[in-house]
Amino acid sequence: MSGLNVGTWRGALALALALAGVAPADGQTFEVTSGRVVVVCPLTVGGRFEVTTTAVAGQITLDPRVREIEGVLGVDLRTLDAGIGLRTSHLKETYLEVQRGPLYERATLSGIVLDTPVAGMPNGPVGFQGQFTLHGQTRAVAGNVDLSRKDGRYDVRVRFPLRIDAFQIARPAYLGVGVSNDIHVTVRATLVTVAPSR
Repeated sequence: MSGLNVGTWRGALALALALAGVAPADGQTFEVTSGRVVVVCPLTVGGRFEVTTTAVAGQITLDPRVREIEGVLGVDLRTLDAGIGLRTSHLKETYLEVQRGPLYERATLSGIVLDTPVAGMPNGPVGFQGQFTLHGQTRAVAGNVDLSRKDGRYDVRVRFPLRIDAFQIARPAYLGVGVSNDIHVTVRATLVTVAPSR
């Protein structure tokens, strides 16, 4: 339900450079050094709660001439926090089933395709499409990315919606209150260039 990816992430890293007016050399690699995922879960009776984690990691390889971004970014779902101990354990064990092994422990974003080639990116939010894997299921996702640049690093924000049932996850409920089928993922990540090996 809340793997995110957000970020989440491969497209965000590429977009960060593009929106900052940087056109890196072919095959330049970037990695996430820190990140935070926030999944907003609206409740069927009104109100909402958030699921968060800082366990965002991964690398991308960027060619500014093309729209496709190579690499995979992911989130460790075992680190999710839903704000209340019982709700957190139910989310991870009953709905995401992280105890079932690697396919359930992580959510990943891959196959990113940008709306335009990186070298020709406009300013402002940019759209992307990609493949999101969660709960052993892979589905298409789409969203947008914003960027800010500071002290030689790139901070990005990726936003996209998810439908819980698309990933064969039962609709979560806590103390008789259900979660809406439509949830909203925001991923913030900081990226840096990977130094070439010598």
